[in-house]
Amino acid sequence: MLGIEKIPEYATDGTLIAITVKMTAFVRGAVEAFKHHMPKYASTTPYPPKDNLTKDEVIPEHESTEYTNKGYPRLIGMLLWAVRHGFDECRYGMSILGSVASKPGKHAWNNAMHMLSWMEVNINRGIRWNKDGNREIVAFSDASDKALLSN
Repeated sequence: MLGIEKIPEYATDGTLIAITVKMTAFVRGAVEAFKHHMPKYASTTPYPPKDNLTKDEVIPEHESTEYTNKGYPRLIGMLLWAVRHGFDECRYGMSILGSVASKPGKHAWNNAMHMLSWMEVNINRGIRWNKDGNREIVAFSDASDKALLSN
């Protein structure tokens, strides 16, 4: 599949013991596509800490049009693909960025570029599955049904 690098690991007897999935080439391509908009400094977190972006933020129509034309939908699509296949740490931020995708503004754009910068810094990360994985099911949910609140 597009941009996904699968790296198998075998035991000495030829038995498959693990598979690592990375998005190295895909992230390089995404960074290249938005190289003129990348932040000057490398991001150290997957999403800006203590950020208050919500879909309740009022974005003027001209600003929304500007960032849509800059490529926000394309950027979000690329980030979604990378998060799905190798960057679990970005899932929270991706849910926020996706919630404002219909009316993006400068705040959303900067947060998305922050995430892409973090992916570039952590380009060799991935997801690893191995034969000795978890024996217990682990699941998380947010059943509070509370909307995100601005600070």
